[in-house]
Amino acid sequence: APDELQMRWEGFQGLGDTLAPLLTAWASPLTFAQLAAWFGYTELYYLGVDTTQQGQAWAPKTGRTMQPRAIHSILECADRARMEMERAGRTIVDCTPGGLINQEGALPYMPLEEVLA
Repeated sequence: APDELQMRWEGFQGLGDTLAPLLTAWASPLTFAQLAAWFGYTELYYLGVDTTQQGQAWAPKTGRTMQPRAIHSILECADRARMEMERAGRTIVDCTPGGLINQEGALPYMPLEEVLA
């Protein structure tokens, strides 16, 4: 879907029988969660999702950029994904120790050790 159609406002796709165009969550792992849900995954666990204020890990010429980025839209999308996954009886969890997504409460935190136990 076009970038102006965002998960935080339009909802989380992939929980029904058909798959509408994917809505942006402003973070690829959250955007791709819609595909995973549509493929039938009921539990999604994130580890190492980069949601820092400083730059992008993949900047091709400079490495991490020094331009701060707005992360509020990512947090709002994560919160919306969590609410809709829970409403559908599914789980989405962040296993990143000290991760901003779980520190801000958008996704619950679970230590990776507990997931693998």
